Amino acid sequence: MLRYILMRALWLIIVFFLIISLMYISASVAQYRVWTPRRIPIRDYIPIVRARYIQHMINIITSWDWGYERGDRPEAVWSLLLRRAPHTLRINLLAFVVYMTGGIVFGTVAALKQGTWIDRLITYPMLIIGAIPNYIWVLILMVFLGYRWNILPPIPPSVEHGVILRWKSYIIPVAALSFMPLSKFIVMMRGEVIEALDSEYILLLKTKGLTRGQIVRKHLVRDCTVPLLPEIAPTFGFVLTGSFLVERINNIPGVSKLLFDSLFMPAMGGWTVNIDINLTVMVAAFYVFLGLLMVWLVDILYAVLDPRIKMGSKK
Repeated sequence: MLRYILMRALWLIIVFFLIISLMYISASVAQYRVWTPRRIPIRDYIPIVRARYIQHMINIITSWDWGYERGDRPEAVWSLLLRRAPHTLRINLLAFVVYMTGGIVFGTVAALKQGTWIDRLITYPMLIIGAIPNYIWVLILMVFLGYRWNILPPIPPSVEHGVILRWKSYIIPVAALSFMPLSKFIVMMRGEVIEALDSEYILLLKTKGLTRGQIVRKHLVRDCTVPLLPEIAPTFGFVLTGSFLVERINNIPGVSKLLFDSLFMPAMGGWTVNIDINLTVMVAAFYVFLGLLMVWLVDILYAVLDPRIKMGSKK
């Protein structure tokens, strides 16, 4: 088990650096296409990119130096990420807890109350709610809960407004990010529980004298959660990338602001494409790391939730 986890971690580290390498080369080529004078042929530009890439990777591995942003007063991109990342992590991790916990709980309740008004009250509204994109939801919640009814802060307040108000400001973006995956996991969990209730092993547990509550708590929820595991990592990645628009609309000072600044720069009253390679690679590394970390954690959860899965077995 430990050997498997370490090997998976090693492979994910290799994949991480491969993706970062591809991102650096792609950003360099894109910047060449936009800004480099056409009199410089691409064959002469490739050795320059190769030398910069090798030096960039050496700096990362030896001294964790990801370079500096562009501008008159450049700052280390790693420092910029450390300031912005907590905002993005906070709303995404809170949303993850909401849609995973809610999906398992409400999906189980809907299955146990199959065909009743409780089942319909949970299932039907979530099918409609989950069909609306998160950037539409954040606009709806900001307009009604924020500006019209004044229930929640429509945008994050400044530091002097206090901790409680700042935490309340996360309710709108977290809710907007949670609706779609919550609907997805409720439907999946409901189907798994309904199928399990008709299985023979549930009947065996009943003959052994276990009550309905004991069966649900000790066996049903754990066993029905295992089929949900393959969907956790891609759903988390989808929500993480979708948080870009939510952050921009809700004015959250997260990583999305860095991503926008790394791709565009103000010019003549508008915006023009101008790729900041170091900052782009840093932002890409942030998103790639979170996605690969979630894949790694899901692999570990397989063994925790279902010991029958022999992870790392050669058979």
